Amino acid sequence: MGTPELKKAGFDAIIIKDSSPIPVYLLINDGKIEIKNATHLWDKDTGETQKIIRGELADDKIRIAQIGPAGENLVRFANIVNELKHFNGRNGLGAVMGSKKLKAIAVRGTKPIELYNKERVSQVTKEITKKVMDNPLSRDLRELGTPGVIRPSYEAGCLPSYNLYLLLI
Repeated sequence: MGTPELKKAGFDAIIIKDSSPIPVYLLINDGKIEIKNATHLWDKDTGETQKIIRGELADDKIRIAQIGPAGENLVRFANIVNELKHFNGRNGLGAVMGSKKLKAIAVRGTKPIELYNKERVSQVTKEITKKVMDNPLSRDLRELGTPGVIRPSYEAGCLPSYNLYLLLI
């Protein structure tokens, strides 16, 4: 669930203060918030959880941020996975959700996003776009994709192609 989806649902942020005695997930849908039982989702991996939630809600467009078994078991570096492809890792927020027995946050929003100063946003967007388009690295990435960084990384000796030694400390 990206910030745009949350904003389209009518919210800027979510603050979870307490924990639940049983596993739950939040359903946020166009200004309404529901706490749903998630006992049947506990111990399920993220792919299966997303499939089940979307099936229960009969909505393939719902966006889901969730935890897997690591978060449920309070692993200190557990991630939150968003849409099965974006991960908030290395800081243990998945364990925080797990400690609250919060399996997932499912969000669906259809409201338009209103901008405070549409003209200024448009102006800044154009300025940033021009800077990005004029940057040689951006140009190379557009033309070659991420494989375009392989040769410069190799030439700089940053790839583990030859004589890589790992230091175990």
